[in-house]
Amino acid sequence: MSYCIQADIELEFGAVNVADWANIDRDGSAVTKAARIAEAILVADDELDEVLRDTWLKITATQADGSGVPKAIVRLARRIAGLWLYEGLGAVNYTRDGTPQHGFWWIRQWVDEYKERIRSGKVDINALRGM
Repeated sequence: MSYCIQADIELEFGAVNVADWANIDRDGSAVTKAARIAEAILVADDELDEVLRDTWLKITATQADGSGVPKAIVRLARRIAGLWLYEGLGAVNYTRDGTPQHGFWWIRQWVDEYKERIRSGKVDINALRGM
């Protein structure tokens, strides 16, 4: 089982955005969109499996029906998946002075920092069980 599902990504980024970002060929193909969203979820799973490799959570989360995944990990997974979709378009926004900037840089920063906190033991994975 995955750490998140499509509805989780849509909750974080909006269903319209997720559908738009998944439409990489810009042809509106439902098949392409579904495949890209599925791949984004797999990317998030792989990334989290790597981060969580030495914790109890990898086994629990991948064998559960989804309800066993702590909400903090679902949040992390949906953000990883959404960013993968967004970044796949080469999406860049610009500041008022014309400097290129990642449109969701604050979410990317949060993801990277949270993964590092898990790796370094600063997040008590066992405490997440009750979340």
